[in-house]
Amino acid sequence: MSTTDAVGGLVSGVLAGFDAGFDTCAVLCDLSKAFDCVDHDILLRKLKFYGVTGIQNSLFKSYLSYRQHNIFTNGNLSKSSEVKFGVPQGSVLGPTLFLIMVNDLEYNVSYKSVMFADDVTFFTTVNNQNERELKLRCMIDEADEWYK
Repeated sequence: MSTTDAVGGLVSGVLAGFDAGFDTCAVLCDLSKAFDCVDHDILLRKLKFYGVTGIQNSLFKSYLSYRQHNIFTNGNLSKSSEVKFGVPQGSVLGPTLFLIMVNDLEYNVSYKSVMFADDVTFFTTVNNQNERELKLRCMIDEADEWYK
């Protein structure tokens, strides 16, 4: 999906609500350091769901597991520590693995959503201020639950 497609999807949803006489409320989310947030166990389960099983799944597990990193600052190198979350940035597989991780988001929330890269907008129509506040809270709660 392109940026234009994402904006077009949101604008279409808002205009449809206006045409029906409703207001539209939205929650815009930006997953900061998105590649660093990927839980390896969840990603491996999703790969299995998509048919990546057996030796292929084991290869991905090996690719993601037991990675080490150090920090070099002020002329000093830190001790190595294991990287427990995230996909390798700058790799060919990194963006694809991230997309596999977030691909099911729209099917796990009860509101319309538009996604582009690590940005997601949830939106819905409302009748009044009380409903707006309730639906905004519900959208935030659902997004928060999925991101966990």
